[in-house]
Amino acid sequence: MKTETVANGQVKGTSSRSTEVIVRPLRRQFTEGYIDAILQELEVAPHGEKGMILRREGLYSKQVSAWKKQRERGENVKRGPKAKLGIDMRKELAQREREIARLRRKLEQAEIIIDVQKKVASLLRPGLDRNVL
Repeated sequence: MKTETVANGQVKGTSSRSTEVIVRPLRRQFTEGYIDAILQELEVAPHGEKGMILRREGLYSKQVSAWKKQRERGENVKRGPKAKLGIDMRKELAQREREIARLRRKLEQAEIIIDVQKKVASLLRPGLDRNVL
């Protein structure tokens, strides 16, 4: 328990736990209308006023350039958590990863066999020119 001294010399006890609710800041979310309005305002703004608009709105130029690229590609602004893969998608992904691993092992074996065949061929034909192989 913490203690505080009051002006008249009395000691007042206070709890070490606070009951104050602390508001956690949230990420800003921008509507498509807001984004379109800002982009349109920035397009018509004269050269020296674009920074003023960004400061007024609390935006970064990188954020605005990302919005422009998305608009050029015709994408909508994506919000929220990424969609999780469904069970079927996870099974298919695991199956394809196993197949890729199997094919890589097979490729390694084929490369080893080809190297051995080249070496055997060069040993069996010592009279031939080495540059032909």
